Amino acid sequence: MLAVSGVQARGVPLASNQVQFSILYRAPERNGVLAACKELGVTLIAYSPMAQGLLTGAPPPRLRA
Repeated sequence: MLAVSGVQARGVPLASNQVQFSILYRAPERNGVLAACKELGVTLIAYSPMAQGLLTGAPPPRLRA
């Protein structure tokens, strides 16, 4: 909420917040970020929704031939 009040004090509306969020990393649901975004009308944008490739089924670069 501090970031929201900081930008609003300068007359800039906060439209979105990009955070790491995927089926494997769901911290924004537990730490209150998602709830705060909903309460303030801020769109949450998922960063790394495919868990940096883990959910694609492709092997990591270090294991590729």
